[in-house]
Parts: sequence; C-alpha cells; structure tokens
Amino acid sequence: WLDAAYDTGESFAPVTTTDPVGNFASIQAGVNASNPEGTVNVAPGTYPGDIRISKALTVRSTGGAEQTIIDGTGSYIVTISHSDVTFQGFTVTNPEYQGGADATGILIQNATESVNNVQILNNIVTQVRSETGTPSGFGATGVNVGTGPVSSIVISGNTITDIKNPVEKTESSRSDHTCGINVWAGGENITISNNTISDIKYNGTIEDLDGVVGKVVEVDRHIRWSAVAE
Repeated sequence: WLDAAYDTGESFAPVTTTDPVGNFASIQAGVNASNPEGTVNVAPGTYPGDIRISKALTVRSTGGAEQTIIDGTGSYIVTISHSDVTFQGFTVTNPEYQGGADATGILIQNATESVNNVQILNNIVTQVRSETGTPSGFGATGVNVGTGPVSSIVISGNTITDIKNPVEKTESSRSDHTCGINVWAGGENITISNNTISDIKYNGTIEDLDGVVGKVVEVDRHIRWSAVAE
C-alpha cells in the first residue's frame, strides 16, 4: 500500500480524509495525514498492517465491518492512544500472529496521559490468537482497555469471536488471560453494551472462558459460548 496521497483524477484511492481533503491507499496514511477532529473514511477491502491512532479522529468504514478488513501483523492490531476517537465498522483480525506479547484486537491505552471519550462501535474482532504464548506468558484479548488512566469509553455493537490462547487451562494464570473484553484497574466509566462475544478458549478442549473482565459500570450484551466475569 502506498503512503502518499493520490493525485486527483481517475485514480481510485480506498481511503479518504475530510481535513484536509485527501485520497490515500492505506488506512494509516489517512490517519497520519488527517488533522485532529477529522474523519478517515475507508472503502471496502482488505488492509494489511496494524493501525495506530494518536490524535482525535473518527475512523470509519463506508461499507461495514464484513466488507472492510484490517489484517494485522503485530501484537496490537489497532492501538488508540488519544482522547476523542471513534473507531467504527471494521473487521479486525490477525490469525497468523506468532509474537511474544499479548495478542490484542483493539487496545485503548497511553502510558503518559489520560485517554477519554473513545467509542468502539459495530466492529468484528476475530481470530486473535497468542499462538506462541507460554504458561507464564501472554494472553489473547479482543478489546483491551489498558492500564493507564482511561475513562468514558463506549464499547457497543461489536462481535468478538475466536479469541484463543495456547496455554492449557491447568497452567493458566492471570498473566495469560484470555477474554473478549478486558478492562484494567485504570479504567473508569466504561460502558459495554449490545456486544456478542463467543468462542473464547484456551488450547485444547477448555472453553467457556471470560467474556468480560474488569471494571465496568454498565453491561448489556449477548454472550454465547463463554462465561462472564464482572
């Protein structure tokens, strides 16, 4: 994928921005070029690579999650480290991850400053796997609200499925957690609603793991094939 804007004319660019107006071949290029409070519109297609959002933006698909796929290459497929971000309408997946850290579909976190007013809406997070984790190592999470000060987060209308950890259940510990949505202790005012979470498991036959873990103030979601810990 190209990182520079297309010239105007007959060329088709799948990513467009509103401020400044531009046309790009990758999501990250559109994010990088946008001014704060702009919108990045993404046409249907498959986009390889991880996404880092470090400014106030709306990043949205124009064709819906089933048609707009982010195929990640690293441990954190989408990282949001700034306040006032909306991320809407994507499939987020990384079935081939072989790294040495937690496998996470969408991470909301900033180690040095607070993150507020983030919306994660109408996405599909699937095939997030920590294939090479160890019994004392790492886990796999669909949506992870990180350890820094994070508040006023809305996670709504998402489908989270096929989140897996290779660790056997008898060897599991808190450090190799596997869950659909995880909210760490730094999270405040986290609203989780109308999500479907399914197929959360360790390796082998152990299933029915945590759908939602951590600090939440309102939970209204449909859980299939996974237990819920609140």
